[in-house]
Amino acid sequence: MKTPPLSLLLVGLLSAFTLAAHATTYYSAYGQDRVNNITADVGIHSFQVNGIAANKNTEWYVDGVYTGSAENDWSGNPPWPLNPTDPQYTRYIAGSVKIEALIYDRFWTREQKHTWNVALRKPDLRVTSLKMGGSTAADQTFVSGQDIRLDFQGYNGGNAASKRNVQMKWYYGTSAYSKANDIYVGYLGENNGLSVNEYEWEADASWTVPTVSSRTTFWLTAVIDSDGNNPEGDETNNEATMRFYVDPPPKPDLIVTAVWTEPASPLEGQTYVMKATV
Repeated sequence: MKTPPLSLLLVGLLSAFTLAAHATTYYSAYGQDRVNNITADVGIHSFQVNGIAANKNTEWYVDGVYTGSAENDWSGNPPWPLNPTDPQYTRYIAGSVKIEALIYDRFWTREQKHTWNVALRKPDLRVTSLKMGGSTAADQTFVSGQDIRLDFQGYNGGNAASKRNVQMKWYYGTSAYSKANDIYVGYLGENNGLSVNEYEWEADASWTVPTVSSRTTFWLTAVIDSDGNNPEGDETNNEATMRFYVDPPPKPDLIVTAVWTEPASPLEGQTYVMKATV
C-alpha cells in the first residue's frame, strides 16, 4: 500500500478544513492526456477532471509524490440520468507545484494523465526612469557642491500586485551600477502597493553632488525592492543606472583693471601710495 509523507497528509487535512474557502477551481477536460499551465495566487485551489466517464479510478500526485488513498476518487456508476462524479483535489498553493491526476479504468489499467503546472502570480518590479535635475538625459554635467533634484519611476510589470511600501534606494559611485555610496531611500505604493502595470514616481529627493578636484565621471543607480520584500517573477531587473559628470568648483580669475598712485605725480624723495583695482 502506498503511504504518503506526513507533510502531504497535513496539507490534505488543511485542505479538508478550508475547502469552502478555496479561491479557484482549475478544470481539465476528460478524454485524453492533458497538460495545463496555469498561474495562481497563494491560497486554497481545487483541480478537477471534468466530464469523466463512469467507473473510473483516479490517483493524485503532487510533484511526483503520491498523495495517498484518501485522495483517490471513484467516478462510480450512478443511476442515469445522473452524471458520474468528477474527481477533484484541493490544496493550499504557496509556491510552484505540479499536480497530476492519473485516470484508470475499473480494473486499474491506466488510461489518461492530467497535469497542472502551477506557477504563482508575482509582481515584477522595475526602475523605468531616472531624472537628475529634472532631466532624464544621461551624461549631464554638474558642479561640485551643486544641489539637484532626483526623481525615480518604478513600475510593476508582473501579474500580481506588490506588497505595500515598496522600498527604492539610490546610490552613486564611479562605475555603472555601483553601490559604493548611499544617497537615500524612499517608498512606492505606500497605500496599496503597486498594481499590475502601474507606474509611480518617487519624487522630490534633493542631493548635493560630491566635491571633486578634477572632472570626474559618476553613475547614479536606483534599486527598486531594495530590501527584497517582494518575491518577484524576475529578480534580475530591479536596477537602473545613469552616467553623469562633476566638475570641480570654479576657480577665481583675478584681473587688474586699474593702477594709480597717491599723490598722482609724486616728487623725487616724496612718499606715495600705489593702489590698484582688481
